[in-house]
Amino acid sequence: ETDEKTPTVSLAAFTEYCRNSADFYKADKAALWKEIASGLTVAVLQVPESVAFSFVAGVDPASGLISTAFLGFITGAIGGRPAMISGAAGAMAVVAVSIMSSTGRLGHLPYAERLATLMFSMFLCGLLQMILGFGRIAKFVRLIPESAMLGFLNGLAIVIFMAQLTAFQSCHKELFNDCDVDERTWLGLGEGQTWITLLIV
Repeated sequence: ETDEKTPTVSLAAFTEYCRNSADFYKADKAALWKEIASGLTVAVLQVPESVAFSFVAGVDPASGLISTAFLGFITGAIGGRPAMISGAAGAMAVVAVSIMSSTGRLGHLPYAERLATLMFSMFLCGLLQMILGFGRIAKFVRLIPESAMLGFLNGLAIVIFMAQLTAFQSCHKELFNDCDVDERTWLGLGEGQTWITLLIV
């Protein structure tokens, strides 16, 4: 049985953490360059992933990029573990579809109101995650059976695949999200745009 101390969050502790980090990287310049290189690598990889998840969620790609940038800064400043990448989660993008879809329960609302509802929902989700983290509830994840985890991930893959099928549809309006489902048309196999979309996806 180990006696683990729950870390305390305070301005003094954060200041001491920053001072110790600065001293560590000042003494080990190689580790600093490795951190910078890994950060740039993750940043470059997160750009297409964030844009893809934005399309899956049905929001503007700029929203996904801005959210990912803030996520990286926040988790890098106050949390994280070695070799852990913090970025957009496909599961959250799939959940966002039910809020942003024009055929969902909030389909009667304009796009701006649905986006505001999505932002507030994601804020509440983050707040709940923080509460669970400070309460050390994550240890109960080990009680979830492996079959449930595999079923969740397989279902997630199917939903993401279905959401990306809109890449093979076109719309006569300026913004694709402004088109209802019955206003969209499928791209023909003889169109060059179809094969370009296949290569991108």
